[in-house]
Amino acid sequence: MVDIKATKTTNETSELEKALAGIDGNKGDGGAAVGAPLDFQEAPVPTVDDILSGKDATTAPVAAPAGSLKSIKNSVLSDLKPLVGKVNLPADERFELLMQIFEVTKDTGLIEQAYAAAKDIADDTIKAEALLRVIREIDNIG
Repeated sequence: MVDIKATKTTNETSELEKALAGIDGNKGDGGAAVGAPLDFQEAPVPTVDDILSGKDATTAPVAAPAGSLKSIKNSVLSDLKPLVGKVNLPADERFELLMQIFEVTKDTGLIEQAYAAAKDIADDTIKAEALLRVIREIDNIG
């Protein structure tokens, strides 16, 4: 019977010696001494505000075609228009949604609905701000 452990080729021994040589601080095949400090460059870390605002420091912003996002927004708001009366929203949220749709569509029929929603707002301060906003929009129309 032949002892397999004892029959190493010269190639295997030299490869093992090269690998072990790097452990004790000598240069291995990579050219740098094992244990030498690595030179990493740290990437900027985005803040929470950067991420939420879309300013991620690690990636470049992707530009959308100029008119496509505005077109999508207009379509979404137009799709929302018939749903506003069907969805059970708090008065202040219904008011904001109606005003957003109005700002895009300039459908003056929405002003009356926004006024009704503003009157239903429970908090007097928020109600007053909403009513003043309705007045400003009416002034801007006429």
